[in-house]
Amino acid sequence: CQGRTEWYANTVGPLPQEIIGVALAADGSIVVAGTVSDTFTFQSETATSTNSTDDVFVAKLDPTTGAIQWFTRFAGNCSEKVGTLTISPAGDIIVTGRVFFPLSGCSVNGVAIVSEGATLPRHFVVRMGDDGNIINTKQLDMHYVYSVAATATELFIAGRRYSPAMPSNISYYANKYDLNGVPSGTTTWLSGYELKALYAEGNNIWAAGLYSGTVGLPDSFDFTSSGGTDIFVARITSNFSFTVAASFGGTGDDAPTAIYADAGGVYLGGSFASPTIDLGADTLTNSDASKDAFVAKLTNTLSPMGALQIGGTNEQSISSISRSGPGLSVAGQFRGVLTLAGLPGDVISNGNTDTFVTPDTLQPVWRRVVGGADYDYAWAAGGPDGETYYAARIFGPVDIDDTQAGVENSTETSDEGYVMRMAP
Repeated sequence: CQGRTEWYANTVGPLPQEIIGVALAADGSIVVAGTVSDTFTFQSETATSTNSTDDVFVAKLDPTTGAIQWFTRFAGNCSEKVGTLTISPAGDIIVTGRVFFPLSGCSVNGVAIVSEGATLPRHFVVRMGDDGNIINTKQLDMHYVYSVAATATELFIAGRRYSPAMPSNISYYANKYDLNGVPSGTTTWLSGYELKALYAEGNNIWAAGLYSGTVGLPDSFDFTSSGGTDIFVARITSNFSFTVAASFGGTGDDAPTAIYADAGGVYLGGSFASPTIDLGADTLTNSDASKDAFVAKLTNTLSPMGALQIGGTNEQSISSISRSGPGLSVAGQFRGVLTLAGLPGDVISNGNTDTFVTPDTLQPVWRRVVGGADYDYAWAAGGPDGETYYAARIFGPVDIDDTQAGVENSTETSDEGYVMRMAP
């Protein structure tokens, strides 16, 4: 049965836990990153987080059985939460995280996290080897990280910074670092636009962002939005030159949330509140007055080739896009009713938001919905044989193992982190 659970594992404890990143290692193993709190259990691992606060962990799992190959917990003495997970072409595991409202004396893996005010979080980046050993930890000059892309030798990180003197003043910027998190270029401050999603395809950095009004992107790519916020996609060189760019949007607020690229093309995930959005061969019409999600396929020169709409009532969004065999794995969340173009029937969420996974290119062949009683969020990484590795933060009781109809594998009344393998 396509999408069936072949194995799963979850973090269990009295306080909220989460797994919000999943990626394939060079040897085909699965790497996950998450946050644990207080006393927790994850398969064979049982421990208590530092000072009973939040700790970040990374684990490597066998792709066939889900068994833990290694488990590494970051050494922090304040409250740390995971941000992003990326694996470089050389096999380095890159994890970002944040320390909420760091006080004097906060550190992660022995590296001091310097406070800029009682209300401002600070971000850090950790480089790990494929064996789970921590190579380096570095504080970042950002208060929030949107996305990370890794080439064989460099990191590209987009995020935002608040003014310590006036936190309501927000600046958006991107920076280039070596794999240890040391800046290797001049900070690029973004004027009139944000970079929301990055992906490295070899030495090409594909970026998706948003803007409103008229914006002058680098290298004379100038666009004017059709209404609220519009989406742009660009290919960026290592010195942040734009070599190609394109803009998409309607009269409402539209935004990108994920991007992926390979020899088959560029795949853009996003949401649109506009009544319609033109994506080349397909013009999508919004299902209601809220936001629908979409996945659009573009050529390497960013000409649109078509799109898949993910609609329904209330809001839908895309978290991740990745290659899965000959097709794609797309993961996201929705609230209310989910309608997936090309598949019969609608699905109703169990709570505020549920998660979904759907494969293939722009013609989905199956969908899987997982969710508890409150807000749930999901990510996915596709495997070489068409399988999907799913990671999520799910609140409350949920039937996660669909081979046992009606079995609630979770009875916790707070968030838990889940990882599972879904059949191709």
